[in-house]
Amino acid sequence: MRGMVGRMVGARLADGTTLGRFELRERFCERARGLLGTGPDAMPIVIMPCHSIHCVGMRYAIDVAFLDGGGRVLLVRRALRAGTILCCHGAAAVLERPAVSGPWPREGSHVELFDLSGGESRPKRKVSEHG
Repeated sequence: MRGMVGRMVGARLADGTTLGRFELRERFCERARGLLGTGPDAMPIVIMPCHSIHCVGMRYAIDVAFLDGGGRVLLVRRALRAGTILCCHGAAAVLERPAVSGPWPREGSHVELFDLSGGESRPKRKVSEHG
């Protein structure tokens, strides 16, 4: 069985604003679980591929941003409440974090993801290059 923790990626807006470190969730079980079972101090995650999410069973609100294959932000929701189901046509990935203040993408902006595995930054990858 491979490690429980996914690969770490960094995320930043095209203007250079850093969104932080995210755990990449690519396997089916990881994607289906999302942030479920975590607390409001959970590590932010990128779920890829993903075009819909649910907050059924969540104990806290989350911020979400759906991205297309090129990193363009299609849909943003802040402080999404437990029990919510949300779909986004054309999305290839979603950023999720516990609802907090601070930098977060806006619809129409672009997000760049870059690999942080091994402790060094590697060239950015397109959202559509999952797996």
